[in-house]
Amino acid sequence: MEYLSINEVKQLLVSVDDARDRLIIRVLYETGCELTELVNMDVSDVLGHTIRINGRYAQVSGKLAKDLSLYIHGNGMDAKLFLTRQSGSISEKRIRQLIQEYSFKAFGRAITPQALRYSHIVHAYTNGVLLDNIAKQIGITPFRIFQIIADQKIMKHNYNQFLGRI
Repeated sequence: MEYLSINEVKQLLVSVDDARDRLIIRVLYETGCELTELVNMDVSDVLGHTIRINGRYAQVSGKLAKDLSLYIHGNGMDAKLFLTRQSGSISEKRIRQLIQEYSFKAFGRAITPQALRYSHIVHAYTNGVLLDNIAKQIGITPFRIFQIIADQKIMKHNYNQFLGRI
């Protein structure tokens, strides 16, 4: 399982020259949602600093909330949140392609949308967010969060930091 550093997430966002595509990546990262959940998002699911995703409510930053509001109102949107240039709902396949293109442009390798999800999990955990809170945001069990973090060797690193403080 791959995840990006905070700097790589920033680098990825800088490489994106299209406002809609940047929002797609930011929503994937900040909410930790899956592609299916993203393509099914409606404008009505955006509720200020939260986004309703399959019955749960994921928090987003104030900057993303503002940018989503500007995007929705600026484009006169009233149905699906993300559309193609031909006004149809964007597909999972197209989002995968966009992420691969932008990540290759940003750091010379293609990543998957899942890497953004894992990045959210790892960054939240390393910044002190409790497993239960991450699980509610992402929509998976705390045990699965634990497995992802353990697989990334983050827990060993954090434990070594803890022991180093003694």
